[in-house]
Formats: sequence, structure tokens, C-alpha cells
Amino acid sequence: MRQTYFIAKSNDIDIEDRKYRVGECGTAEMCNLFCTKDHRRHCVDKVYPPPDKGMDELLHAQFWTVIGWEDPCTDEERALFAKCPFYCNAPEHEEEGKAPSYCILDAWHQPELKPEASNDGFAYIDGHKFECVHAVNSGKFHNIFVLDSSTSMRGQPWQDLLCACNEFVLNRHQDGGENDLVSYITFDDKSYIRCEAQPLGETLQMDKPHFNSGTHFAEGLRAANEVLSRNNFKEFKAVLIFFSDGRPCDIELAITIAQHIRSSYAKYDLKAFVVGFGYMDLAVLNRMAAEMGGEYRQVLEANALKTELQQIAAILCNSEASLALANPSTGPEYLERGQSKRASI
Repeated sequence: MRQTYFIAKSNDIDIEDRKYRVGECGTAEMCNLFCTKDHRRHCVDKVYPPPDKGMDELLHAQFWTVIGWEDPCTDEERALFAKCPFYCNAPEHEEEGKAPSYCILDAWHQPELKPEASNDGFAYIDGHKFECVHAVNSGKFHNIFVLDSSTSMRGQPWQDLLCACNEFVLNRHQDGGENDLVSYITFDDKSYIRCEAQPLGETLQMDKPHFNSGTHFAEGLRAANEVLSRNNFKEFKAVLIFFSDGRPCDIELAITIAQHIRSSYAKYDLKAFVVGFGYMDLAVLNRMAAEMGGEYRQVLEANALKTELQQIAAILCNSEASLALANPSTGPEYLERGQSKRASI
């Protein structure tokens, strides 16, 4: 920095608490101070004109090796600069005086998955590992159903879907989820929030939807994001169950919203399930599930749909009892015993 001087669009230059004028020597701004201030990050500078080939990205240590200079930073700083630059975007970290929470793994690490059946005190978000944990373990869930109500769902398919949703609610009630909340969203070419954050134990009434033509996934996802934005994540873990039997008219927009949902709520351990119904090629649903960081299920008929939702309910409580209830041989007896508790939609 001894052989540098400041240039700028204005005469006065402010760098944190230091002030300079154009033409002054840059000796006071030592390289290690710049590195410490920037700490770990990806290069965000754009190169013009855009290069024909991809540009190499260097970590701190390799940069100093390439230019042939001695690294002026301390061992502690070098270890910090070699870490992954991704950080948790939870609003708590944006409060005044709060430091950002970074991934604790090395830069360019392989995706880190949460150990099965283990609570090691870390949060695993999109393949990164954080010391801050924002997901609640209260055992209470906010179950958000996003249901395709386009013309193809008219009649028996819709009744089968409601029956399967009822069974899900009943399973949650019997598995200790009586403090859960439930929201119902329907969508065709528009979306409708039929009920929001209703207690599981209360009877749910949903007006019969108007089955309109057009299947717009973005409408359903936009409404789901709206409901998620109002969820109390300090008390309820969110579960999103998206159902459709057809291809959307707006897949790219839907994918964009799915990505937004993942980036916004993965830190709260959002559970997302996408269920495709029927024999159509529903690869688009599989893609959407992946973008939300969720799971994709395809079912071909009504009984399989009911069983699938029962199994999703079992996943939430990790209960073998619910899986047993999904057995067709025990199903009729179970339905008869639980009939009086069935939620009505």
C-alpha cells in the first residue's frame, strides 16, 4: 500500500472512522486491515466486458501465494478467511449490536447433512452448518395445506382429497398433535386462504371452491408464503403440504417462489411435501419439491393418497403407531373408531 494513492469521484474519502483526500498516500491502509474488514466473503465484483470463460476464485491464502507476497495477517485471521462465507439470514442477527452467524465449515465444503436421529446442537441449512439454532422443538406444528382446485379436481377427486386431509388431521390429533394449527389454501388461476392457523381440535369448515380452469402453482405458493410469514416460529414448526394433479401454466414463476420459501424458512426447519396425483408425468412437481428443500410423493389413486398423508403425519411425530394405522387391513376399524373426531372441511 506504500506505493498507492487515493482516487475517487469526490475530494473527500471516508473509510470507517478515517478521512482522506484524493491524492493522499495509501500507506495507512495496510493490506491486512482490508482483509480483516472484509473477513470471509465471495468476490461480488462484476467484470466488464464479461469474460468468455469462467473466472477463478481464490481464497485468501492462495491469493498471497499467487502474487508472491508474504501474507501480513495473523494465523487466527487466516483460519477465519478460510471459512465458508455463507451466513444465517434470521432477523435476530440483524438487530443492533448482533454479529452475523456464519457457517462453521471450511470454504467450498461439501453439503453437510444433519445426522439422523441426533440433536447435536447445530443447525443444518441448505448444506451449511451453523451454531445458531432457530427451529423450535415444541412438538407443535402449523400444517399448511395447499390444494389444487382446478377443473380437473371437480367431483370425486376433490372428495378423495378432502377425505385424505381429514385423515391427516385425525392422525395428528391421535398422535399428540392436539395443539397443532391448520391452514387450508386452494388455488386454480387464483388462490384463496380458506382458513388460517385454526386449532387442530376445532371443526374446520371450508366452502366448496369454484373449480376454475387453469393451474397456477405460483398462486398457491404465494398464498402459502403469506401464511408462513405470519407463523409464530418460536412456537410452531411449519409443515407445507402441496397437492396437484396437473401441469402448471407458470412453472418458472412457481420455481422462483419455491426458492424464496426455502431461503426464507429453511432456518426454521420447514417441512415441505409435494404430492402429485394421477398418471400424468408430474416431473415438474418433483423439481418444485427439490427447490423447496422438501420431498416429492406421487400417488395413483384415492387409497394411496390417504395412506401417503397418513405417513406424512407419522413422519412429524416419528410414531410407529401412525404407520401401523396406514395399513389397509387396519384402516376400516381405525376410521370407525375415529369417526366422531374427524374434522369437517
